[in-house]
This record gives sequence, structure tokens and C-alpha cells, in this order.
Amino acid sequence: MTSCASDTYSPREVNSRLQELGFREHLAQTIYGTVAFFVRRQNDDEAGSLLLHGVASDATTWTPMLQCAAELGVDLGNLVLVDLPCFGKSENRLDTMWIPEVGDMLISEMTTLGFLRVRLIGHSMGGFLALDMAARFHEHATSVHVAAGSYFAILNTIKRPIRNIFRNPGTALLWNSYWLLCLMGRTGTMMVRTAAAVLGPRVVIAPFVAKPTKLRRQIAEVMLSQLNPRGVVLTARNGPAYDAVTTWGSIRVPLVAVFGQKDRMVTRWDAEELSQVNPSARIAWVDDAGHMLIVERPAAVLRALGL
Repeated sequence: MTSCASDTYSPREVNSRLQELGFREHLAQTIYGTVAFFVRRQNDDEAGSLLLHGVASDATTWTPMLQCAAELGVDLGNLVLVDLPCFGKSENRLDTMWIPEVGDMLISEMTTLGFLRVRLIGHSMGGFLALDMAARFHEHATSVHVAAGSYFAILNTIKRPIRNIFRNPGTALLWNSYWLLCLMGRTGTMMVRTAAAVLGPRVVIAPFVAKPTKLRRQIAEVMLSQLNPRGVVLTARNGPAYDAVTTWGSIRVPLVAVFGQKDRMVTRWDAEELSQVNPSARIAWVDDAGHMLIVERPAAVLRALGL
């Protein structure tokens, strides 16, 4: 793969107009209500990639990486993006986000769309979901590729918010602060946006990126506009009872996990834990990248994920 402008830090803005990238919108009626899928078919094959976004995101978060892939001449095949329930254009009438139920819904809709073999690609919370789906849907999942998505430290913090400060202090302090803001709902969102108006959006999102002053301002603004306290709270409810060791250790399809060298939320400890529970996992690192590595270094992530 050749080098190009895409290899610079934060090379592309987030594009909210997915139709410009060849996607058509598919509104599925699910147990959650209407869930928005975005489909780009390159061929009539039954294989497709499902891209799962993280919290404070929606399907459009993948667009810098998709634009870099096009610039680099990379054919990603059939693609499906989704706004997960409660995020973006999607509803969540159940007021729950149980990971197995979300996975069931996603696989059902992928089958409806004609994709019986699914390559799972996830970022952050979406990586958590992708790993769970890869463990449970052996007949459908062909491989799983996650960026900042091995969530051991975050899960430990959710289960033991005080005790985990001594094991993973950076993750615990950052997650607990984020969690408290989300518990405050609209008040927390107003506090964050007021801080952004006074200090600037890049200062507010600085803990989640490697080079806040070099991140495109538009990306920082998009991240803040997509703050979703309810979605974070519902997703975090999976944490106390979730057995990551057993579940992710049972994955038998090819597994690639990519981490940002400067990620303060999902760290080297998470990579080591994943290697222990699933020794077949391939671990890769991206320089000059934090937790939002898919918008910071999209071309490098594309390579590291093996896409």
C-alpha cells in the first residue's frame, strides 16, 4: 500500500453525507424501533463488512477511514454502517442496550440485507460489541477487527470503580469522570459544551486524542455534538455481569486488535490481557494516536486492522 496525504495526522473531516460516499439508507424496524443502516454494495456476494461505532459517535465516524481507503485504492468490498440503538438516527424504545440482544438484531438485519458472512469491524464500544458477536455467531462471523475495543480495564472500572484506580489509574480516572458526567444527563452535556465554548472544543476532547492541537476542529466539534449520556449509561449497564475472559477467549475466527500508542482509556494492559485470554489474537499499534485513532490516523488504522 502506497503512502499519500492520508498518512498525516487527522487528514480528513467527518462527512455526514454518507450518500456522497455511495451509501444508501436502510431504516429497519427492530425491537428498538427504527434503526438506521447505511449500505454500500460493490458486488452480489453474500459477504459484507459491518462497521460498529463507539460512544459519542455514530456511523459517520468511519468516514475519514473510508475516504482514506478510496484515496489509497483499497477495495473494502460490501460495507454496512449502522447507527446503533440510541445513537445517531436510531431509536431505542426499550431503554436497554444489552450486548447480546443488540448483536442478535444486527445479525438478523445483515441476513435480511443478504449478508450471510460478516466481517466485524468495531471501534471502542463497537469493538466490545464486535468481540461479543464474533464469540456468539460462529456461523456468520468470518473475522473480527477492533480498534481501541479490548475493554478489560473499563469493564474492571465499571465493576470496581474505586479498587481499579490502583490497577489502571488512567483508565479509572478518565472513565469515572466521563461516567459521572453522563449520569448527570443534560446537565453534564451542558457543562461539557459550556467548557467547549470557553476553552475550545479541542481542549475538551484532549484526553481522548494524541494531538489535540493538530486534530481538525470540525472533528472535535462533531465529537461534542454527538455526546450521548443516555447511550453511555445504557451500554455501561452491561459491565457488572459481563465475562470478557470466557467470552472473548472463545473466539475462533481471526482476531485483530489495534491500539493507539497514546490511548489513555484503552491501554497496553488491555492488549496484554487480550493476548492472554485469546493467544491467537494479532495485536498491532498505531503511533501518534489516542482513543479516537480511527479519525486521528485512519490510514494507519486501515493497515493495522488488516483491511
